Amino acid sequence: MRKPRNSRIVLALTSSCILAAGGVYAATGGASDGQPGVPARLAVLAPGPGHLLRAEGASITKAKQVFTLADGDELSVASGPSGRCLLRRRKGKPAGEACASEDGIEAGHGISVADECGYSGQNRMQITGLAPEGVRTVRLQWSDGTNQETEVIDGAFRFEGHNPAASEPYPTGVQWIAANGSSEESAPLPVNGAEFCLPAEEP
Repeated sequence: MRKPRNSRIVLALTSSCILAAGGVYAATGGASDGQPGVPARLAVLAPGPGHLLRAEGASITKAKQVFTLADGDELSVASGPSGRCLLRRRKGKPAGEACASEDGIEAGHGISVADECGYSGQNRMQITGLAPEGVRTVRLQWSDGTNQETEVIDGAFRFEGHNPAASEPYPTGVQWIAANGSSEESAPLPVNGAEFCLPAEEP
């Protein structure tokens, strides 16, 4: 049975920095302190918003907005010489950034999972990320063998839903689908079934 967890956002990124309420951790792919595979509280270690973007040589002024999420956060994509970044803004202010090389994106290092641990009462779950070049559709795979698909917009994708209950199926990974419909490689999500927040109980 899954248990509630305290952290709100879990990431699998080559380098990542999300600043938000609740605990924020890198699940795989390395932390901002340069120790690969070691979970870290990035909100403490990160040297400030924009440092990953600058490291990629990408310009925030050239970032293209691609989505507005149900909670009002805006996501934009910016490209640099060595990779791409997915930027999050909340009420017009920087709220996070995630950057990965093209190889890292294909391996799933540009995916983030954000699920609310009951503090808003809406139990939102967001799976957002960067898709490899040439991919036009992302297929989200679930533990019961079902899947759902979403279109890639300017190199980014999103799935929005609600936290799965303890007895319900949960998302496990994504599959990249090329423009011609052929299936490319799959990539796991940076969380497993035991790490999703359980829906808040009714008062």
